[in-house]
Amino acid sequence: MHYLFVINPISGKGKGEKLLDIIDEVFKGESYEFYFTKHVHDAKNKFANIQLDSDTTVVVCGGDGTFNEVASGFVNKNISLGIVPIGSGNGLARNLNISLNPYEALQIIKNQKYKEIDCIKVNDDYVFSNFGIGFDAQVISVYDNNQKRGIVGYVKSTIKTLFQIKYNYVEIESKKGAEYAGNVLFLNFANSNQIGYDFSFSPDAKYDDGLVNMLAIPKLKWFDWPGFLLHFAIKKLPKYGYSSLSKNYKIKVNKDLEYFQIDGEKRKLDTHELEVAVIPKSIKVLVP
Repeated sequence: MHYLFVINPISGKGKGEKLLDIIDEVFKGESYEFYFTKHVHDAKNKFANIQLDSDTTVVVCGGDGTFNEVASGFVNKNISLGIVPIGSGNGLARNLNISLNPYEALQIIKNQKYKEIDCIKVNDDYVFSNFGIGFDAQVISVYDNNQKRGIVGYVKSTIKTLFQIKYNYVEIESKKGAEYAGNVLFLNFANSNQIGYDFSFSPDAKYDDGLVNMLAIPKLKWFDWPGFLLHFAIKKLPKYGYSSLSKNYKIKVNKDLEYFQIDGEKRKLDTHELEVAVIPKSIKVLVP
């Protein structure tokens, strides 16, 4: 067995750089190597068409965004992926019950027990946790420009976004036909039951059920906001929105929408028609 550790050195306030000694200790005597990501999209480009031996385990040391970039190159390939969650929210790792303690996470990788999980394809991009349009993407955009990181940074970014909310018109279709049309605060599609920090948009989402959980939240009145935020904090599906389960969706959004978020990372929106499809059990992830 050979291990390829892909490390985001700035993930989690620089936790990536502190992992080397721990890996050397846990994997003493094993065959392994390191790859340090250099910038956003570096890992995606590096692993897009790479060919690895099936006895190689790729270990992602970072957050949901780093995992997305690496795992996008291994959809429907016989390569096991490990996660050492050192990002901010670590939503997918939490959903998979992977320890946030690096020593424990590395031991999970050595045990080589895996699950095959689904991923979502939205146009040409892969999604492993969730993607969203509207409020959640706005918060992430603000967070990217915030000097405070971690949960404090997200709270500050959320509060700031509350004062500059933009609503977006969407039309959604599935195999059931037309499902929703109207202005939304946000629209989220989930494969995982967490977005990070134990918060959830889709608490009933399952990463291996072959379905995509969709949640549309319409424009809220001011007195709805406390209850709305509380529902997410306690992982209870909000009563304010429209939810659905399907294998496929088609989405149309207003033409002035410039970006959305995929697995917690802001992405430029180059088109205003999105096709969403689940790819069942297409990734092998090492789990407890």
